Amino acid sequence: MDYSPLRERSRVSTRFAELDVVPVGICVIDRQLNIEFWNRCLEGWTGRARDEVVGEKLGDLFAKFAEPRHRARVLSVFDSGAPVVFSSQLHKWMFEVTCRDGEPQQQHCIVSSLEASRTGESRAMVMVQDVTDQSRLLLKYRQMRDQAVRELASREAAERSARETLERLAAANRELELFASVAAHDLRAPLRRVRVLGDMMVQDGGVDATALGHLGLMRDSLERMDSLIRDLHEYSLALGAPPVHEPVRLRDVLADVLADLEPTLEQADAEVIVHGSVAHLPEVWGHAGSLRQLVQNLVTNAVKYRRETASPRVEFFGAQTDADSPADVCRLSVRDNGIGIAGEHRQLIFEPFRRVHAQDKYGGSGLGLALCAKVCARHGGSISVDSEPGAGSTFTVTLPCSSRQAA
Repeated sequence: MDYSPLRERSRVSTRFAELDVVPVGICVIDRQLNIEFWNRCLEGWTGRARDEVVGEKLGDLFAKFAEPRHRARVLSVFDSGAPVVFSSQLHKWMFEVTCRDGEPQQQHCIVSSLEASRTGESRAMVMVQDVTDQSRLLLKYRQMRDQAVRELASREAAERSARETLERLAAANRELELFASVAAHDLRAPLRRVRVLGDMMVQDGGVDATALGHLGLMRDSLERMDSLIRDLHEYSLALGAPPVHEPVRLRDVLADVLADLEPTLEQADAEVIVHGSVAHLPEVWGHAGSLRQLVQNLVTNAVKYRRETASPRVEFFGAQTDADSPADVCRLSVRDNGIGIAGEHRQLIFEPFRRVHAQDKYGGSGLGLALCAKVCARHGGSISVDSEPGAGSTFTVTLPCSSRQAA
């Protein structure tokens, strides 16, 4: 019996015994691609003992090496001596091996030549590295990258659509504002002409008392119509594009309004009391012109809806929440001693054209408080009323402080 092959395998095992401690799968093959050495790492991966696989073909353990193109590359190592790499990164080839735990593993292989043995036979070493974890991480990374690219593209498309929509809305708002201004001017012009003609008829004389009464009624109607058009124009502007906001001092706004309304207040013999708390209010984040209109409407309402038995009194109070609170707001309250508002009407009065008092006794368009509500909403604030019939009313405006915007 010829024991030379067994002795040769023993010599090979002894020669490469040090490779058993290497944490990489290594096997040694001859020119016929027979396995002559199989280290401990490969035993652990595959569950195949060295004695079981020595003598088998490399392609029986790694099916890809049985394919002609891969077999040819391995054989080239014996002829040229140059190592051959089977790498997923370089060649897009990945050798999947099912190990003893039943889970597939991805292998990265390098085949390199070895020095000839004493018998002159050529051998090659196949080094197999498990890259399963790296491959899974790479796949996960690519999936996350592709998902991020899709989400970014979707977000950019949404932002682009939003910008286009905002641009169209801004253009529409500009057109509406222009239309409202032109319409208000064109509608008021005929009213002024009719009013002038009525005044000329009165000045020229020749009209009896009945006609004078009719002209007076006509003039009153014209003034109400003119006021309505003016209020509608202001309300349409409040519904349009929000104006640019900046820090505004409410005490300065109140001072300007009281100065503008001084003749009206004196004529009504109104008492105005500005409490010291108003002077300590911090700046709010808003549009000075809109806030001036808001305060002016509240003051004129306090004077208009006064009691017949008492001169009007208008008081102003200020308050602020804790500056460290996330709801850092300013409150301006306007209290009067007027006729008051019934409980069931406290919300209705902030709706457009809602009137809860007789038109012939208290004039107006019914848009003043609706405008106040819109201005507050545009500033991220609110307006409320506390009132009882015959006991006056207190309107409270709540607005965000400019410190909140800065934060």
